[in-house]
Amino acid sequence: MPLIDEHFWLGTGPNTFREVFKPLNIPDYNKYIGKSIIYDANNEYLQVALTMGVPALLIYFIFQWMIIYRGIKQAQEMNGEAQILKYCLLAAVIGYMVQALFNISVVSVGPYFWIFLGLLANRTKGDEVTGALKI
Repeated sequence: MPLIDEHFWLGTGPNTFREVFKPLNIPDYNKYIGKSIIYDANNEYLQVALTMGVPALLIYFIFQWMIIYRGIKQAQEMNGEAQILKYCLLAAVIGYMVQALFNISVVSVGPYFWIFLGLLANRTKGDEVTGALKI
């Protein structure tokens, strides 16, 4: 948290957590963790706040919650398969956002989150949504 205060507006730059976070001079850290190197924060939101700045984190939150809000409104207007699909997309996106409190985005999961977020942001209604996903 003190590092976020130091780099509040612009952050430290993408992928610079390892260079900025140097806890080896903290006695309790050495006692419990040892001399191992930590490459990332274990919280996606803290990672964004430190590396890109708190304003970027706020924009990230606003972007996600606008899409979720729109998805909820659209799901309430739908019925049938389209409504079920919209609620499933909402559950997947919200589930990812909750797990982001305990981990950061990884290559095996991150692209699916962004795909689901894009599908959730889709403005089409009714059977057009499910028809677009059929292969």
